[in-house]
Amino acid sequence: DTDRVYTYGRAGDLACWPAGNVFCIFFGPTPASMSNEIRAASAVNVVGRICGDLDLLWRIPDGAAISLTVPSEVA
Repeated sequence: DTDRVYTYGRAGDLACWPAGNVFCIFFGPTPASMSNEIRAASAVNVVGRICGDLDLLWRIPDGAAISLTVPSEVA
């Protein structure tokens, strides 16, 4: 969906990054950011959004394996 292709993100955005074959969770500045903005290195396809507290994400070590689940009341 080309309506949802971005290089700038919002905290909580969930996206696929085709150029890097990566799933992204945006929650703060990235290496491509200028200042405190949230910016992908290149275009990403936003596929969802985390609604809630993102502070826990800062505690996850770089490269750690994580899993995401969708609450049954949302699915």
